[in-house]
Amino acid sequence: MKETLNTVIEERRAPWLLRARRWAWGLVLLAAPTLPARSAPARFDFPVTTYQLRNGLQVLLTEDHSLPLVSVVVAYRVGSSREDVGRSGCAYLLQKLMFQGSQNIGPLQHIAHIGRVGGDFNATTSEDLTFFYQTVPANQLPLVLWLESDRMRLLDIRTEAVERVRAGLIEEIIERRTSEPYWDSNILFDQSLFPDFSYSHPVIGTEEDVLSLSLDEIAGFYADFYAPNNALLCLSGDFQPMRARELIARYFETLPPGRDIPPPPVGGSRERGGLSQTVRNFLAPTPGFHLGFRIPGPGSREFAILTVLDYILMRGETSRIRKRILHKERLALELIGGVERRRDRAAFRFFAVANNDVMVERCQNAILSELGKIKTAFIGQDELLRAKAMLRMDMVRRVSTSLDRALYLCESVLLQPGFGGFAADLDAYLSVTPSEIIGVANRYLKDTDALGLNIQK
Repeated sequence: MKETLNTVIEERRAPWLLRARRWAWGLVLLAAPTLPARSAPARFDFPVTTYQLRNGLQVLLTEDHSLPLVSVVVAYRVGSSREDVGRSGCAYLLQKLMFQGSQNIGPLQHIAHIGRVGGDFNATTSEDLTFFYQTVPANQLPLVLWLESDRMRLLDIRTEAVERVRAGLIEEIIERRTSEPYWDSNILFDQSLFPDFSYSHPVIGTEEDVLSLSLDEIAGFYADFYAPNNALLCLSGDFQPMRARELIARYFETLPPGRDIPPPPVGGSRERGGLSQTVRNFLAPTPGFHLGFRIPGPGSREFAILTVLDYILMRGETSRIRKRILHKERLALELIGGVERRRDRAAFRFFAVANNDVMVERCQNAILSELGKIKTAFIGQDELLRAKAMLRMDMVRRVSTSLDRALYLCESVLLQPGFGGFAADLDAYLSVTPSEIIGVANRYLKDTDALGLNIQK
């Protein structure tokens, strides 16, 4: 589906309420820094070839000739977690700036070229990654590779282009804060769950920080992180491997590498102990609360177990907590929650709004009550199978198109060690047992470790 210019360049990490409404924090199944250059044998896997250019650019190729389309994803290992204090929003601003012209392309001409051949495109930025992706007719692969290499080589970072993007970004920040009444409380709660600056500030940035970004700072950020040795190029769909390799070499081989990139920020040890805060928000239509627990990060066995528990508790209208709070007892007007992850850390969190403070308290108690049941009684086999079936369906959807598959592979290669292929990822979730769930729930979802933020009018 074609996107309008107002929505095509979107923030990958939307604010908590908006993100959940879009289900954008649905299962992000991540993987590893290397892939075997072979076809994995398991029934859901697909053939993947990987290699690296002399300038450090990683390349992934996965063929699918079912449709005459090819998807091209360029993923950079950079997001808001790489920003310094007082310089938030730089990665998101650069995402938008990448469409404002480069060495041979004028402002918004990248979009025009893709639209002219009937292609779709988008871009997203998260805490850790920035993606640029497009799907075009298979014979337009050279065009896309040329466009992407051109803005990787030399972006237009002149004052007029930057000010154009800055003005639009400031307007977006103001609109977000005025139209989403729980925006500030979400940021405050992020600071409790992920206390270091890298992961506790909004990807979109703050108005003050965006206004203070200088041309030199933006150009320096681009030079540091938007280089071949900090990028991954993935082709998925209908292409001939030898021809694709020739085109990739033609357009990317001569690009100079950037400086050595320092390792990404690493999360500290998981702090124990709960914390409860109360804030007043006169803009909020009703009171509400955030509730969360710090949990082990992606790649761990505990993360896989807690993800299955997420499906049992919060996915679908018949899940335990949603069924009780929204349908049976009607304690909340809106409830969202589940597992949310960063590069090497994660949280199990809930957000709800209710009619009054009494209902807020009852809703919190109901959530803790359901968590208590998980800790004291084994999940029934039928309930566990239903949750796994839903999770499996979501995973299969994540690789159902050429673009889905390319995005999955890029996230897998760049964000989590231990990748064994799609089937191995899936098996990690489907092998979860009732005894593992009860053990992990008792270790990581203790009432005494809960972090809470109450929102009063």
